[in-house]
Amino acid sequence: MKQDQIRRAYALLQSCKVCPRECQVDRLNKETGFCGIGEEIVVF
Repeated sequence: MKQDQIRRAYALLQSCKVCPRECQVDRLNKETGFCGIGEEIVVF
């Protein structure tokens, strides 16, 4: 189950829809979206 969660998380980063702006940049290829965050995300 954990591997499936990891795969889904990476899929979100390839066409980013993590935040409400859903800019769809590819964070895994070092693109940054509106928020300016790259491939490493910090959750507080």
